[in-house]
Amino acid sequence: GVNSFESWKEKGVWFKKPYHWRQFRGEFYEWDGRGYNTLMTPEDVKTKLIKTPSGKFEFKSGRLEQHADYVQRELGIPAARAGLIQWVEPKHTGQGDLYFVTPKTPLHAEGRSGNIPHAIANQQPIVGGRNTVYLEIHPDTARARNIRNGDKVRIRSNLGTIEAYCRYMPAHRPDTLVMPMEHGHWAQGRWAQGRLPGHSGELTENVSDPISGLACYYTGKVTVERA
Repeated sequence: GVNSFESWKEKGVWFKKPYHWRQFRGEFYEWDGRGYNTLMTPEDVKTKLIKTPSGKFEFKSGRLEQHADYVQRELGIPAARAGLIQWVEPKHTGQGDLYFVTPKTPLHAEGRSGNIPHAIANQQPIVGGRNTVYLEIHPDTARARNIRNGDKVRIRSNLGTIEAYCRYMPAHRPDTLVMPMEHGHWAQGRWAQGRLPGHSGELTENVSDPISGLACYYTGKVTVERA
């Protein structure tokens, strides 16, 4: 392998690391350094690749079935259905009347793009976001609150308040506000500090999915008004 400068000069490097495994016509193969030449047994697949109780893709979760008593006790779902995909009645936080969706954009750059001018200028091209990130709002929702296109608005939940400039977006649902998660840094650098809008995290309650434990960033409901 390549483990020194001299061996790098001699052998070079992969510019693209291959996947360890490949499925072809129902069979799994493992990369052996030159190609997908090693046929995997069902036990190999279960041990190395698909680590489910069955060793296969599961549309019914064998792992959840092992916790069926918990699912039934905590959520009222019959134990026999614990491994299936579930719909659970949502419990919305925020105490508002509009859903608040805060997507991560391709230019988020794990938090650094709030201080990178090129990223700031191209963060939200669909509504013309150049120096800021706009709150996207359906025109009917905005007009019902006397909010004009481009107005500065105040977004509020039970946790706090932030401000942003808004842009009309007819493609969105009237009951939903969309504001990409980006600006609102307290520090970080001269490009980021103090740039509107406030950060969506200031309105988002720490809530987890009751089955998977994953974070639920879109459970909050907010109100919006002209600032």
